[in-house]
Amino acid sequence: MTYEFLSPAWMRAVRGLRDEVNLSDIEAPVSISLNATVTEAPAGAATLAHVDTTSGIPLMDEGHLDDAEISVTIDYVTARALFVGGNPAALMSALLEGKIRVDGDASKLLALQGANASAQAIAIAEKIRGFTA
Repeated sequence: MTYEFLSPAWMRAVRGLRDEVNLSDIEAPVSISLNATVTEAPAGAATLAHVDTTSGIPLMDEGHLDDAEISVTIDYVTARALFVGGNPAALMSALLEGKIRVDGDASKLLALQGANASAQAIAIAEKIRGFTA
């Protein structure tokens, strides 16, 4: 079964991976707490999400964190390419093209681009791609 990127069903599927995979075995390559406001989503309204790796374990969920180090506003197509597409060079391209507005320490965001993902993280990304419509 596939789900539209960032839809409630997609977010439930991402959270479901936490039950399937021992996240404590996956070390986040960069410590970051990031809020994302995704615009131009098919549902119409902006979608709020966050990524938090400050515990050492990579977590993504709905809503914004109260104390995020960095906030980004990004259009849906670009967000999908970055979060699901698996193309790290897409981040730099999106920044240069003005498709991402960054509030906070942009160097943390750029550190994500250069980080080497573990084999477990790559496997999880493959699962996410597999259930993303």
